[in-house]
Amino acid sequence: MKHLYLIALFLWSLSVNGQVNAYMDDFRLSGHSDFETEQELLAQSESLLPQMLPYLQDSLSQVRQKAYYLIYRKGLQLPSAARDPFVMTLLQGCNDEDGSVVGQNIIWLQGFDKSDFSPPAHDLLETLIRKPRLPHRQHLLMLAGYVEAGKELMNRYLLQSDLVARDRWYMNLALARMGNSNSVAFCLQTFEQMTLSNEFVEYAVPEMIYTRHKTIVDLCVTYLNSNEPLCSSADPDNEGAMLCGYRILELVAPVIKDFPLRVSALGTLVTNDYEAALSAARIWFERHPDYVVNNERF
Repeated sequence: MKHLYLIALFLWSLSVNGQVNAYMDDFRLSGHSDFETEQELLAQSESLLPQMLPYLQDSLSQVRQKAYYLIYRKGLQLPSAARDPFVMTLLQGCNDEDGSVVGQNIIWLQGFDKSDFSPPAHDLLETLIRKPRLPHRQHLLMLAGYVEAGKELMNRYLLQSDLVARDRWYMNLALARMGNSNSVAFCLQTFEQMTLSNEFVEYAVPEMIYTRHKTIVDLCVTYLNSNEPLCSSADPDNEGAMLCGYRILELVAPVIKDFPLRVSALGTLVTNDYEAALSAARIWFERHPDYVVNNERF
């Protein structure tokens, strides 16, 4: 009976493996993704990572990207102790010749927990940081700051007078995320010199929140309380000026522990009354000056 079970299991494994290969081969020819089929393959295949390895060498970047996507999805389904090879594979994919593959891998890596990044993963991140022409380098630096990798390396880079301004900024952001007091002060001073506007909310505020440093997030809360209509609505049917606080609230709400307002998966406040929500948020921050910033996610 045991032998029959093992034979059945072996045949089932071959069947699933064949389905994975058939799906990837069909995708290579058609470029067509099937979400339901992918869900089934992810649920059934226990050996998806080795099955994807040949497709990571494919000449078509869309095939490589699909393989990395399935590796990312499978990795997130597993317990933390089993995620390291998936994280390492995605990091190795940051050497891909196609910048879009690199950028997407970095975004997917942001979805893993800090604890999923082993010492070898930290070492690989440092190797990638040493490549000044790596596509999406700023996002890689921010990923390193999130998982607390490359601290000494970035500090050494900041001592170089010829370091390009863009790298200097993102290394300071990453180091601020890691709690470096000099970088926190540098970033805070830079943000304080900026003017509240649409562009500030779109580009600067997410970087302020990324640091997860309370002193910098406090500045976001200050702007949350501004009553100057310096921003415009994202609603094309209502393009008038509005308070920037509405948009800042959507950005800051997800990172505050025990915050009373929720944000949907699409990044919008879960409320039918934005004016009341902003008022409630202002009152909450006033009553909770010692609020805690959640540093566990990217």
